[in-house]
Amino acid sequence: MVRLRDCGVVVVAQLVWHVVPAVGEIMTRLEAKALRVGTTLHHNTAKNVDGTCVRWKINGQIKLWKTRPADFSVPIKHGLRDFGYLTQDNCHLLHTIEQCEVGV
Repeated sequence: MVRLRDCGVVVVAQLVWHVVPAVGEIMTRLEAKALRVGTTLHHNTAKNVDGTCVRWKINGQIKLWKTRPADFSVPIKHGLRDFGYLTQDNCHLLHTIEQCEVGV
């Protein structure tokens, strides 16, 4: 059994059982695959008026490519009209509730 504490990955016999990115790290394809519809993500820099992190919600299925193994796309939404995609290029801007330093 090998434990990699720095990146939050527990590897047992070449299988990833639990993937949680460490605070400040960039999300990988395996970590994005672990996200489910309805999961709330917090923005790293954008804050609400009360000082809490702006919340984005995953509202669709992850899209993966066989020809581009590092690439992924996850649809996300904020409020009634804002929407976008969490990709390998912008995943450093969001973190999960468990990683939030400011609080909900």
